[in-house]
Amino acid sequence: DPAVPSCTEGLYRPKFLTPTPANKAQLYAPVNQTLSISVNAEANVSTTFELLFSGPHNINKSSLGAGQFLLRWTPSQEEDGESHPICFVVQSNSTTKYQSELRCVIVTVGNAVPSTTTPVTGVSKEGVVAMIIKISSASPLSEDFIRSTTIQQIKDELVRKGLPSDITLRLVRSVQLGLTNPATRVN
Repeated sequence: DPAVPSCTEGLYRPKFLTPTPANKAQLYAPVNQTLSISVNAEANVSTTFELLFSGPHNINKSSLGAGQFLLRWTPSQEEDGESHPICFVVQSNSTTKYQSELRCVIVTVGNAVPSTTTPVTGVSKEGVVAMIIKISSASPLSEDFIRSTTIQQIKDELVRKGLPSDITLRLVRSVQLGLTNPATRVN
């Protein structure tokens, strides 16, 4: 194939769109439950695409329309505790083929979501996760602000890290810690 006229993503080379997980995203899949990974891409010059991927032997690909794909994988009990890379590119399927950047995600199999920077305080079989999050602010935050703005920012970051875009977050309780003199604060 000839050199691409422009390396700008989204012009000739397909550009990933949300909710495609970020490169190096850490995903979690419970045993015997299907993990779905949405991969969306677009390019101005091309409208026909194909998804090239590598991953576990029983991963399935579906095409949902122009530049929209779904990878589905159901890990078995034998894969409990293992981590598997899933890598993919979107390729324009015209006379000259152009590829997106390569993205790889790591899927950890298990019935509990391991904590990262935020401690996980409870996991149920329905996929409910309770988190304790500490938010620091120079001024007090109202519960309305937390519900309308902060929760959405947290959801956006979780989706960017690879969670499905239809996840629901809700504030169960907030506690304001008042400090009259921050210089004398003791941790």
